This record gives sequence, C-alpha cells and structure tokens, in this order.
Amino acid sequence: MTNTDNQTAGEETLIEFPARFPIKITGKNTPEFQAEILDIVNRLIPEQDRLGMKEQASKNGNYLAISLTAMFYDKAAIDAVYQALSDSPHVIMAL
Repeated sequence: MTNTDNQTAGEETLIEFPARFPIKITGKNTPEFQAEILDIVNRLIPEQDRLGMKEQASKNGNYLAISLTAMFYDKAAIDAVYQALSDSPHVIMAL
C-alpha cells in the first residue's frame, strides 16, 4: 500500500494522487436527485477538476445513473464526496 504526504498518518490507500477517479451514483429519476448531485459536485469538486459527467436513465425511466469523473488530490477529498452522497436521501447507491 502507498502512503502519500497528503494523507493522515496511518491512513493507507492503493491510489496514487493526483488521480483521475470515477464515481457512479444511482437514484430515482427525479429533479430533486439531479439537483442534489449537482449541489454536491459544485460544493466539493472545483470546476477545473471535473473531467466529465453523464447520465443514463433506466429502461423504464424510473432510475438515473450519473457517472462522474474528476481529478482528486488526496483520499480525504474522495471520502468527502462519498460521505455527502451517502448522507443524501436521494442517493440509492454510490460506487
């Protein structure tokens, strides 16, 4: 495992930073879900580090998968995004 200078002592990761990191988020296909994801992205990921975002509705249109790729400079930034996604009642799953 690699331990970079940007990490807290004892916190290990296999990711070498800076890293291009994909996140897939799934929720109900509602305006509230989309707005919540945009709010989280705008709060936690600087615009210049957002590399791409695409949406894919389920076959029946009930669910929406959002694929986000961003540049991250430490594990804490990735953890903050996942925590915000986990805290959202609109998010069913984040990978």
